[in-house]
Amino acid sequence: MVKNYYKIRLKEVFKELQNENVSKSEIPVLALNAIGFQADEIGDKMYISPNTARKHISNIKGKVDYHKDTELTGYFLCKLFDVNYTELRNAVQEFIKSELLKKLVTTVILSAVVLSLPHEHFEMTRNRRNSNNRSTIETRIEVRKEA
Repeated sequence: MVKNYYKIRLKEVFKELQNENVSKSEIPVLALNAIGFQADEIGDKMYISPNTARKHISNIKGKVDYHKDTELTGYFLCKLFDVNYTELRNAVQEFIKSELLKKLVTTVILSAVVLSLPHEHFEMTRNRRNSNNRSTIETRIEVRKEA
């Protein structure tokens, strides 16, 4: 059932892409690129040269006005799942601007830096504590000063 849905949806997407002036030979290249295949692999699968695959990808980028591979992937997948790529992209950008995400990113980066240090330079302890019937785990990382 799901498999048939995607077959039907892919046919619809192919028609939509043709309406956006993406050629019949470029559409399979776009689909393969969107699921992670490189030009060499696309060339092998479609019996075309890798340079032709690269040229198709370049042409598609110009036609749909997205110039990064990641944008092209997002564009195709949003087409497949019937989501407006521009609206999704704007929503993600707004989310990234939020303070909560900034704090999360700062914490992750700081943790990555500390954890990349050799273990002899820091000590990590975990404490469990209860407050207002909530159980939380507190992690404390202490960087050792060199003697």
